[in-house]
Amino acid sequence: MIELDNGDLMAVGFVTNKNKWDPLIIRTDHRGCMDGGNTNCPTVRIIDLTSGTEDEIKSSKSLHIYPNPGDDHLSIDVADEMLFPLRYELTGVSGQRVTIGYHNSGDNFMLDTSHVPIGMYFIRLVDKSGKVWQGKWVKM
Repeated sequence: MIELDNGDLMAVGFVTNKNKWDPLIIRTDHRGCMDGGNTNCPTVRIIDLTSGTEDEIKSSKSLHIYPNPGDDHLSIDVADEMLFPLRYELTGVSGQRVTIGYHNSGDNFMLDTSHVPIGMYFIRLVDKSGKVWQGKWVKM
């Protein structure tokens, strides 16, 4: 994953499906939207052309991460449509997993990020139904 000069993000890689590798290229604008012309940044559906399976990614507007930029703690506001338990994952821009865990209630929650080095990170939440919410967070 790289951040382009204009703030857009581009991820290039491969996904595996039934022991077969498929190329994957994703580009988002600086807000995490795949359609930069759409101000609503709607839900994005990712379809695996090999298997036909679909993933749904909600806009980053439905995932509120603060303070951003932050330091030793990261707070996440939970949206009403999220079904619990939530699986969360914090990864660096190069894809390394920094923190992973579960949140089991409908309350907002906080992650301890005191062990996380300064830099840009991605937070990904997956709810019980498999819906995915993603956002960007910077540690100062």
